[in-house]
Amino acid sequence: MADLNTIKANMVTYLNAGSSDVECNTCCPECGDIYVFASAEKFTTWAENVGATVAPGNEPIISKTPCCYEKCITELYDYVGSADNIQSILDTGIAEYSTIQGQSFVCLLLDFATENTLSGNELTELILFILDAGIVVSCIDGKTVVGSVNTWSLWATTSLEQPIVTCKTACCLTITGSLETTLKLEEALGWLPFNP
Repeated sequence: MADLNTIKANMVTYLNAGSSDVECNTCCPECGDIYVFASAEKFTTWAENVGATVAPGNEPIISKTPCCYEKCITELYDYVGSADNIQSILDTGIAEYSTIQGQSFVCLLLDFATENTLSGNELTELILFILDAGIVVSCIDGKTVVGSVNTWSLWATTSLEQPIVTCKTACCLTITGSLETTLKLEEALGWLPFNP
């Protein structure tokens, strides 16, 4: 098994370079054209880039439909173990839009951690690292593109006439985080009631 620093270095190289599959052989998101796994802050950046954030009082672009990955979140908390690790994850927040092959990325990370015998601290470090970069997978115009939030957003603004969220109500978005983290993201998405 590679050490955690090697895993992180390989991931950052891959996500920052981005990947494009013109044959669309890569696993595509389950619903719509886009999958996102990121921290609450990075998700807000992505949502702003695709025009999914709204002014207070306007109709939300993305509906509040959870993906139902509570089992994996509970297992994640059990795996990482310490209250400090759990709090770090909650403070960062996890935002996941859609699923890949019917699974949450949290479930896939747990499988990876188990197979590679990562400690709870190592898994916490890895998940925070991934959340900070964010992962976006899109299948648009017959092309699959994978990259970090920043890399994908750059591709979208240069390659698409108008990068938009293509499914408003069919996709799911699950947010896990501290109350403050969750409220900030819900406000940006227009889910909170408008109080003038």
